[in-house]
Amino acid sequence: TTTSTTSTPTPTTSQGKLLQFSPLSFYYDDVRNAPIAADSAAIANNVYHQVIDNWNGVAAVNAYKYNITYYRTTPTTPRITVGFFNCQNKSYVPANLYDGAKYFVNVPVPDEAVPAVGTDGSMSIYDPASDTSWEFWRMRRNPTSGSWEACWGGRIDNVSTASGVFPQPYGVSAAGLSMAGGAISLQEAKDRKIEHAMYLAVIAPRHYSQLSWPANRSDGISTDPTTPMEGQRLRLDPTLNLDNYALTPLGRAVAEAAQKYGFVVSDKAGAVAV
Repeated sequence: TTTSTTSTPTPTTSQGKLLQFSPLSFYYDDVRNAPIAADSAAIANNVYHQVIDNWNGVAAVNAYKYNITYYRTTPTTPRITVGFFNCQNKSYVPANLYDGAKYFVNVPVPDEAVPAVGTDGSMSIYDPASDTSWEFWRMRRNPTSGSWEACWGGRIDNVSTASGVFPQPYGVSAAGLSMAGGAISLQEAKDRKIEHAMYLAVIAPRHYSQLSWPANRSDGISTDPTTPMEGQRLRLDPTLNLDNYALTPLGRAVAEAAQKYGFVVSDKAGAVAV
Protein backbone atom coordinates (compact mmCIF):
# COMPACT_ATOMS: atom_id res chain seq x y z
CA THR A 1 0.00 0.00 0.00
CA THR A 2 1.28 3.44 -0.91
CA THR A 3 0.12 6.68 0.63
CA SER A 4 0.65 10.34 -0.11
CA THR A 5 0.45 13.44 2.05
CA THR A 6 -0.80 15.42 -0.95
CA SER A 7 -4.41 16.52 -0.58
CA THR A 8 -6.49 15.26 -3.48
CA PRO A 9 -9.89 16.78 -4.31
CA THR A 10 -12.98 14.62 -4.35
CA PRO A 11 -14.29 13.60 -7.78
CA THR A 12 -15.89 16.16 -10.06
CA THR A 13 -18.10 15.60 -13.05
CA SER A 14 -15.24 16.56 -15.35
CA GLN A 15 -13.01 13.85 -13.86
CA GLY A 16 -15.82 11.30 -13.92
CA LYS A 17 -14.21 8.92 -11.44
CA LEU A 18 -16.49 7.51 -8.77
CA LEU A 19 -13.62 7.62 -6.29
CA GLN A 20 -10.36 9.58 -6.30
CA PHE A 21 -7.66 7.59 -4.52
CA SER A 22 -4.08 8.65 -3.91
CA PRO A 23 -2.28 9.82 -7.08
CA LEU A 24 0.09 6.92 -6.37
CA SER A 25 -2.70 4.32 -6.50
CA PHE A 26 -2.21 1.40 -8.88
CA TYR A 27 -5.47 2.47 -10.53
CA TYR A 28 -3.68 5.44 -12.11
CA ASP A 29 -0.40 3.80 -13.17
CA ASP A 30 0.47 4.46 -16.82
CA VAL A 31 1.39 0.97 -18.06
CA ARG A 32 2.13 1.78 -21.70
CA ASN A 33 5.84 1.19 -21.13
CA ALA A 34 5.52 -1.48 -18.45
CA PRO A 35 7.47 -4.72 -18.95
CA ILE A 36 5.52 -7.73 -20.21
CA ALA A 37 5.36 -10.95 -18.20
CA ALA A 38 7.19 -13.94 -19.66
CA ASP A 39 3.91 -15.87 -19.92
CA SER A 40 1.96 -12.94 -21.33
CA ALA A 41 1.12 -14.61 -24.65
CA ALA A 42 -0.25 -17.72 -22.94
CA ILE A 43 -2.40 -15.70 -20.53
CA ALA A 44 -3.67 -13.45 -23.33
CA ASN A 45 -4.62 -16.53 -25.35
CA ASN A 46 -6.43 -18.01 -22.36
CA VAL A 47 -8.47 -14.83 -21.80
CA TYR A 48 -9.19 -14.67 -25.54
CA HIS A 49 -10.67 -18.17 -25.41
CA GLN A 50 -12.66 -17.35 -22.28
CA VAL A 51 -14.32 -14.72 -24.46
CA ILE A 52 -14.78 -16.47 -27.80
CA ASP A 53 -15.82 -19.82 -26.30
CA ASN A 54 -18.66 -18.30 -24.29
CA TRP A 55 -21.70 -16.10 -24.91
CA ASN A 56 -21.18 -16.16 -28.69
CA GLY A 57 -17.79 -14.51 -28.31
CA VAL A 58 -19.05 -11.44 -26.44
CA ALA A 59 -17.05 -9.69 -23.72
CA ALA A 60 -19.62 -7.77 -21.72
CA VAL A 61 -20.15 -4.39 -20.13
CA ASN A 62 -22.22 -5.01 -17.02
CA ALA A 63 -24.29 -1.86 -17.38
CA TYR A 64 -27.65 -3.10 -16.08
CA LYS A 65 -26.90 -5.93 -13.67
CA TYR A 66 -23.95 -7.44 -11.79
CA ASN A 67 -22.37 -3.99 -11.63
CA ILE A 68 -22.37 -1.70 -8.58
CA THR A 69 -24.65 1.13 -7.53
CA TYR A 70 -22.92 4.22 -6.17
CA TYR A 71 -24.07 6.95 -3.80
CA ARG A 72 -22.37 10.12 -2.59
CA THR A 73 -23.73 11.17 0.77
CA THR A 74 -24.29 14.50 2.49
CA PRO A 75 -24.15 15.49 6.18
CA THR A 76 -27.92 14.92 6.37
CA THR A 77 -27.79 11.33 5.09
CA PRO A 78 -29.09 8.99 7.82
CA ARG A 79 -26.38 6.94 9.52
CA ILE A 80 -27.36 3.40 10.39
CA THR A 81 -26.00 0.06 11.52
CA VAL A 82 -26.15 -2.38 8.61
CA GLY A 83 -27.41 -5.78 9.75
CA PHE A 84 -25.58 -9.04 9.06
CA PHE A 85 -27.32 -11.09 6.36
CA ASN A 86 -25.82 -14.54 6.92
CA CYS A 87 -26.13 -15.72 3.32
CA GLN A 88 -23.18 -18.11 3.69
CA ASN A 89 -24.57 -19.80 6.82
CA LYS A 90 -21.64 -18.94 9.03
CA SER A 91 -21.82 -20.17 12.62
CA TYR A 92 -20.60 -16.80 13.89
CA VAL A 93 -20.73 -13.10 13.20
CA PRO A 94 -17.42 -12.16 11.56
CA ALA A 95 -15.01 -9.90 13.41
CA ASN A 96 -14.80 -6.17 12.68
CA LEU A 97 -18.35 -5.81 11.43
CA TYR A 98 -19.63 -4.62 14.83
CA ASP A 99 -16.49 -4.72 16.97
CA GLY A 100 -12.96 -3.55 16.24
CA ALA A 101 -13.09 -1.54 13.01
CA LYS A 102 -16.94 -1.63 13.04
CA TYR A 103 -17.31 -1.67 9.25
CA PHE A 104 -21.12 -2.11 9.45
CA VAL A 105 -21.65 0.62 12.06
CA ASN A 106 -22.46 4.32 11.49
CA VAL A 107 -22.87 3.92 7.73
CA PRO A 108 -24.58 6.72 5.75
CA VAL A 109 -27.16 4.95 3.59
CA PRO A 110 -29.51 7.17 1.53
CA ASP A 111 -33.21 6.39 1.94
CA GLU A 112 -33.58 6.02 -1.83
CA ALA A 113 -30.59 3.66 -2.23
CA VAL A 114 -30.95 0.42 -4.14
CA PRO A 115 -28.34 -2.31 -4.63
CA ALA A 116 -27.26 -3.43 -8.09
CA VAL A 117 -29.55 -5.83 -9.92
CA GLY A 118 -28.37 -9.44 -9.73
CA THR A 119 -27.54 -11.89 -6.98
CA ASP A 120 -24.42 -9.95 -5.93
CA GLY A 121 -26.48 -6.90 -4.92
CA SER A 122 -23.38 -4.70 -4.74
CA MET A 123 -23.49 -1.15 -3.41
CA SER A 124 -20.83 1.55 -2.97
CA ILE A 125 -21.21 4.58 -0.71
CA TYR A 126 -18.83 7.55 -0.51
CA ASP A 127 -18.96 10.21 2.18
CA PRO A 128 -16.96 13.25 1.01
CA ALA A 129 -17.10 14.94 4.41
CA SER A 130 -15.13 12.14 6.08
CA ASP A 131 -13.39 10.93 2.89
CA THR A 132 -14.68 7.42 3.56
CA SER A 133 -15.90 4.70 1.21
CA TRP A 134 -17.99 1.61 1.97
CA GLU A 135 -18.82 -1.31 -0.29
CA PHE A 136 -21.38 -3.99 0.47
CA TRP A 137 -22.05 -7.40 -1.08
CA ARG A 138 -25.59 -8.81 -1.21
CA MET A 139 -26.94 -5.58 0.25
CA ARG A 140 -30.68 -5.68 0.72
CA ARG A 141 -33.58 -4.57 2.85
CA ASN A 142 -34.62 -7.30 5.26
CA PRO A 143 -37.92 -8.70 3.89
CA THR A 144 -39.53 -8.61 7.35
CA SER A 145 -38.16 -5.51 9.06
CA GLY A 146 -37.25 -3.43 6.00
CA SER A 147 -33.90 -2.53 7.57
CA TRP A 148 -30.65 -2.65 5.59
CA GLU A 149 -28.43 -5.73 5.83
CA ALA A 150 -25.50 -7.18 3.88
CA CYS A 151 -23.68 -10.49 3.69
CA TRP A 152 -20.23 -8.89 3.42
CA GLY A 153 -18.47 -5.61 2.78
CA GLY A 154 -15.86 -3.26 4.09
CA ARG A 155 -14.66 0.31 4.50
CA ILE A 156 -11.74 2.35 3.18
CA ASP A 157 -10.77 5.32 5.34
CA ASN A 158 -8.98 8.41 4.01
CA VAL A 159 -9.86 7.59 0.41
CA SER A 160 -7.82 10.44 -1.10
CA THR A 161 -4.59 8.99 0.34
CA ALA A 162 -5.52 5.30 0.00
CA SER A 163 -4.40 2.81 -2.61
CA GLY A 164 -7.88 1.44 -3.33
CA VAL A 165 -7.46 -1.91 -1.56
CA PHE A 166 -9.69 -3.00 1.32
CA PRO A 167 -8.14 -4.50 4.46
CA GLN A 168 -8.00 -8.26 3.95
CA PRO A 169 -10.50 -10.03 3.76
CA TYR A 170 -13.10 -7.24 3.51
CA GLY A 171 -14.76 -5.51 0.57
CA VAL A 172 -16.92 -6.70 -2.32
CA SER A 173 -14.47 -7.89 -4.96
CA ALA A 174 -12.88 -11.31 -4.64
CA ALA A 175 -9.46 -9.67 -5.04
CA GLY A 176 -10.05 -7.16 -2.23
CA LEU A 177 -9.88 -4.20 -4.64
CA SER A 178 -12.33 -1.34 -4.66
CA MET A 179 -15.02 -2.21 -7.17
CA ALA A 180 -16.11 1.42 -7.55
CA GLY A 181 -12.49 2.46 -8.16
CA GLY A 182 -12.34 0.36 -11.33
CA ALA A 183 -15.91 0.84 -12.54
CA ILE A 184 -16.72 2.95 -15.60
CA SER A 185 -19.03 5.69 -14.36
CA LEU A 186 -21.97 7.08 -16.30
CA GLN A 187 -20.10 10.37 -16.54
CA GLU A 188 -17.04 8.63 -18.01
CA ALA A 189 -19.25 6.83 -20.52
CA LYS A 190 -20.84 10.15 -21.48
CA ASP A 191 -17.48 11.96 -21.73
CA ARG A 192 -15.84 8.99 -23.51
CA LYS A 193 -12.87 9.43 -21.17
CA ILE A 194 -11.67 6.84 -18.64
CA GLU A 195 -8.63 7.82 -16.60
CA HIS A 196 -7.98 4.73 -14.50
CA ALA A 197 -7.50 0.99 -14.72
CA MET A 198 -10.73 -0.89 -15.27
CA TYR A 199 -12.20 -3.63 -13.09
CA LEU A 200 -12.33 -6.92 -15.02
CA ALA A 201 -14.14 -10.12 -14.17
CA VAL A 202 -13.09 -13.35 -15.91
CA ILE A 203 -14.71 -16.76 -16.06
CA ALA A 204 -11.68 -18.72 -14.83
CA PRO A 205 -9.11 -16.89 -12.71
CA ARG A 206 -6.10 -18.77 -11.34
CA HIS A 207 -6.44 -20.80 -8.14
CA TYR A 208 -6.73 -18.65 -5.01
CA SER A 209 -3.37 -19.91 -3.76
CA GLN A 210 -1.80 -17.76 -6.50
CA LEU A 211 -2.56 -14.07 -6.81
CA SER A 212 -0.82 -10.93 -7.99
CA TRP A 213 -0.33 -7.51 -6.40
CA PRO A 214 -2.39 -5.45 -5.65
CA ALA A 215 -4.90 -8.24 -4.84
CA ASN A 216 -4.82 -9.50 -1.27
CA ARG A 217 -7.13 -12.47 -1.83
CA SER A 218 -8.81 -14.42 -4.65
CA ASP A 219 -11.75 -16.72 -5.38
CA GLY A 220 -10.14 -18.46 -8.37
CA ILE A 221 -10.23 -22.25 -8.60
CA SER A 222 -8.50 -22.98 -11.92
CA THR A 223 -5.24 -24.95 -11.76
CA ASP A 224 -4.43 -24.09 -15.38
CA PRO A 225 -1.15 -22.11 -15.21
CA THR A 226 -2.18 -20.00 -18.21
CA THR A 227 -5.25 -18.51 -16.52
CA PRO A 228 -4.86 -14.94 -15.25
CA MET A 229 -4.30 -14.36 -11.55
CA GLU A 230 -6.58 -12.00 -9.68
CA GLY A 231 -4.76 -8.71 -9.29
CA GLN A 232 -2.95 -9.19 -12.59
CA ARG A 233 -2.94 -6.30 -15.09
CA LEU A 234 -4.00 -6.93 -18.68
CA ARG A 235 -3.00 -4.24 -21.16
CA LEU A 236 -4.07 -3.65 -24.75
CA ASP A 237 -1.01 -3.29 -26.97
CA PRO A 238 -0.29 0.47 -26.92
CA THR A 239 1.14 0.32 -30.44
CA LEU A 240 -2.23 -0.67 -31.94
CA ASN A 241 -3.68 2.05 -34.15
CA LEU A 242 -7.26 2.22 -32.91
CA ASP A 243 -8.32 4.08 -36.05
CA ASN A 244 -8.08 0.74 -37.85
CA TYR A 245 -10.95 -0.73 -35.81
CA ALA A 246 -14.69 -0.11 -36.11
CA LEU A 247 -15.20 0.87 -32.48
CA THR A 248 -18.21 2.54 -30.95
CA PRO A 249 -17.42 5.79 -29.09
CA LEU A 250 -17.55 3.98 -25.74
CA GLY A 251 -15.56 1.07 -27.18
CA ARG A 252 -12.91 3.56 -28.28
CA ALA A 253 -12.76 5.05 -24.77
CA VAL A 254 -12.37 1.59 -23.23
CA ALA A 255 -9.64 0.70 -25.74
CA GLU A 256 -7.73 3.92 -25.06
CA ALA A 257 -7.92 3.32 -21.31
CA ALA A 258 -6.88 -0.30 -21.83
CA GLN A 259 -3.74 0.87 -23.61
CA LYS A 260 -2.77 3.41 -20.95
CA TYR A 261 -4.12 1.94 -17.70
CA GLY A 262 -5.20 -1.60 -18.55
CA PHE A 263 -7.66 -3.91 -16.83
CA VAL A 264 -7.14 -5.42 -13.37
CA VAL A 265 -8.49 -8.94 -12.91
CA SER A 266 -10.65 -8.54 -9.82
CA ASP A 267 -13.28 -11.27 -9.72
CA LYS A 268 -14.70 -14.50 -11.08
CA ALA A 269 -17.94 -14.26 -13.06
CA GLY A 270 -20.12 -16.02 -15.60
CA ALA A 271 -18.69 -13.91 -18.42
CA VAL A 272 -15.60 -11.85 -19.15
CA ALA A 273 -16.85 -8.38 -18.34
CA VAL A 274 -16.06 -4.85 -17.17
